[in-house]
Amino acid sequence: HPTASHAGTGHRNSLRPLRRHPAMDPLTLIAIWTTVVLAAIGGLSIHGEFRRRRIGADVSEDRVFRCGQCTAVYTDDENVERSRCPQCGKTNEAFRF
Repeated sequence: HPTASHAGTGHRNSLRPLRRHPAMDPLTLIAIWTTVVLAAIGGLSIHGEFRRRRIGADVSEDRVFRCGQCTAVYTDDENVERSRCPQCGKTNEAFRF
């Protein structure tokens, strides 16, 4: 029978058994991990699409030209095949990236 000297000292009979959480099934862990990764990829792709649309609206349709004589880089309308350099006056073809 318990005595005062055993009260609160962690005597074996006075402790309640610890509750253990059941081990999670490996398939459940894989499903949770896969869902989280796919949600992150989906979120990033949606963010990228919104960002592309926002930035894409500001992009001009002008063509880029590079002068073969003075190496100046300039733009002109998209329907122009050849353009005169604003610095030296040489006619140049559109620059191909």
